[in-house]
Amino acid sequence: MVKELSPEKQLYRFLFENKIEDGSDAHYPVEVHGKPKYTQGRAGLGKAVHFQSTSKDNATWVDLGENDKLKFGAIRISPFPFG
Repeated sequence: MVKELSPEKQLYRFLFENKIEDGSDAHYPVEVHGKPKYTQGRAGLGKAVHFQSTSKDNATWVDLGENDKLKFGAIRISPFPFG
């Protein structure tokens, strides 16, 4: 049995039931490029997306946009004093 996060803890929620869209409470915009194929997922989990391409020109990919919650930290460069 798969335990699902509570809605307030979900950043995105994808069910992949013949479409790729955010089903979380936030409903963030998602842009799909290419032609995704859907296949049966693991038992009890519904469908899955099958990504396959032979080149970057026919690749399928998902753009999650500019979401600050996807930024995992900042790089800080500070001088190191040598003495």
